[in-house]
Amino acid sequence: MKHWPEVPESDAVDYRPPHARQHPIDLDQLAETMNRPEMLRPAFDDPPVLAIDPLDDIGSLVRSLTYGQMIDLAAALWSAKGDREITADTLPAILHSWATGHD
Repeated sequence: MKHWPEVPESDAVDYRPPHARQHPIDLDQLAETMNRPEMLRPAFDDPPVLAIDPLDDIGSLVRSLTYGQMIDLAAALWSAKGDREITADTLPAILHSWATGHD
């Protein structure tokens, strides 16, 4: 069984790498920095600008999904298909069904 080395109490709560521990954290300066207005605004405060081709927008949105969101989208589309088989002919109707029933 592997035994881990003892960690000095002073290092136990400081998860920074050793070279960073040499520089103390100024909590007042950190709080001041984090409370600046430019740090508090949402990342996406402007509405997205639509591309000329809506298919480019759809592609951009799909690329921005996390893996979990992609799984959720696939499950929602699978549910929206109902009893239909997914083919090139039925896919537009399935996408429309999902888009109009999804809020």
